[in-house]
Amino acid sequence: MKALKIFVFLLISFSLLSSNTPKKVKNKIIGTWAYSGYKNAVYEYSKEKDLSFSKRGFQFKRNGKLIVRQNIGWCGTPPISYGNDKGTWKKIGKSKIRVQYDYWGGEIIEKWEIKDIDEESMSFKVLDSQSIRRDYGK
Repeated sequence: MKALKIFVFLLISFSLLSSNTPKKVKNKIIGTWAYSGYKNAVYEYSKEKDLSFSKRGFQFKRNGKLIVRQNIGWCGTPPISYGNDKGTWKKIGKSKIRVQYDYWGGEIIEKWEIKDIDEESMSFKVLDSQSIRRDYGK
């Protein structure tokens, strides 16, 4: 009887702890996300209907395609001009994804760790980021 109680306690504890981890990242990430903040090296995004014309965002599609709404110029001084670039995304672990997308100077490849995700918000930390520059002048 004692072993059964311990098993039930461990089962409930595990389910409560794991409910905060993004087990279903692949399904929950599908949709449009707009930048909402940055704190302690963690990016925060909120779920939106459409990509905003005035802030950064991502649109994750089921087929691994990605649309990135970002600064389309090299200057970050306001007013910032936003535009869409294409990319791809792929789940690479329980709470990790790889995103690859174009930007005005080339291509960016990042590995993210999803810290939290639900139907309204997502937070992630960039674990690795590479920028591949393109030489458009030759």
